[in-house]
Amino acid sequence: MKKAVAITAAALLCISSWGQVSARDLIALFRGSGSVSCSYSYIAKGDFPVNGGGTALISGNCYRLSDSGAETWCDGKTVWTVDRAGKEVVITDGSVSPLARLEEFADVIHIHSFDGESLSCSLVSAAQGLDIDLRADGIRRSSEAEDPAAFSFDTSSLGKDWIITDLR
Repeated sequence: MKKAVAITAAALLCISSWGQVSARDLIALFRGSGSVSCSYSYIAKGDFPVNGGGTALISGNCYRLSDSGAETWCDGKTVWTVDRAGKEVVITDGSVSPLARLEEFADVIHIHSFDGESLSCSLVSAAQGLDIDLRADGIRRSSEAEDPAAFSFDTSSLGKDWIITDLR
């Protein structure tokens, strides 16, 4: 669920200065070129509430998220999940794009407000066990795509005390 929240938060960055925006509008914008960045926060409600937040940078199928102490890096092919405090990196296949994951949730994303720089929305689906409030602030959109190398995590510079698990 945390991955769904993070990817959805990242996808929400792709909004330009529109009035009323739907989740389908977000998906269409995400398909565009360029890059988008923002900070975000979320509250996952339920029996065991979870809250968190961080920053996101997206460029095409590449993204980099920093979320409450964890980092996720994706160059469009590989995903590195980094826990610096625990000195651990998990590497997985990243062939599923953030857009494909967002499309799974498009029907349950409800936009509450958007002013061009801030967005408030919720993901609610009893069938999928989702009840999440999400806010993105400081939304910045650039027409320039980021260098894909900026989304790769280099494990070669880590010390011997790091645990690297490669699940590809």
